[in-house]
Amino acid sequence: MIQIVVVDAGKRELYADEIDAYFRLRADVFVTELKWSAMTVVDGRERDQFDHEEAIHVLALDDGRVVGGVRLLPTTRPVLINTVFPQAIATPLETGPRYFEWSRIFTVKSHRGEGALSPTTGAIICGLFEYLVAIDCASLHAVGETWWMPRFIGLGLEPRPLGMPFDHEHYSLVGFTIVPSAEKVVRMKEIYGFGDHRFYRPALERAATNPNLSLISEDVR
Repeated sequence: MIQIVVVDAGKRELYADEIDAYFRLRADVFVTELKWSAMTVVDGRERDQFDHEEAIHVLALDDGRVVGGVRLLPTTRPVLINTVFPQAIATPLETGPRYFEWSRIFTVKSHRGEGALSPTTGAIICGLFEYLVAIDCASLHAVGETWWMPRFIGLGLEPRPLGMPFDHEHYSLVGFTIVPSAEKVVRMKEIYGFGDHRFYRPALERAATNPNLSLISEDVR
């Protein structure tokens, strides 16, 4: 059973075990598997300067086990794209309380699809965008491998490049931004066959202190 959980600073202790597993999986996926040498692993966990108290972590759980995730950062402070990869943006980045950046998206091998975004990855993205619509996010920035662009176009997300592609550690990367909308969420769910399933369910969150900052889904298989 897949569940999607959004964990902000107020929920960090409630999901301490899941967050710890999430950082360990980031080390497994990005450093061990993908060989991203610029990343730092301490005690088996991958973290960087952007994993601060304002970072929001979206986790995918299968029977309580973390099988994927993505990091969401507010642009009211420095983010990855304008700090580490300024070459990804041709013009000044739009920032502010309604602008966010996502990074470190992953799905473990056992839950990946063949040649397309897997249902687990789809659940992560759909849940993330439901959350972004709920908090009235104006735009979501990212820097990622160029192969994401046609996949996001195919999902109806309408990514807009922020600059020209560039090479980094044998990867071709590009900066892009996406404007979240309820219509795009509906389109993604149609493509994945999720129907009208709602992933953003604050009523089911674990001892919530703020119903706008947590999310749990039902089975999406």
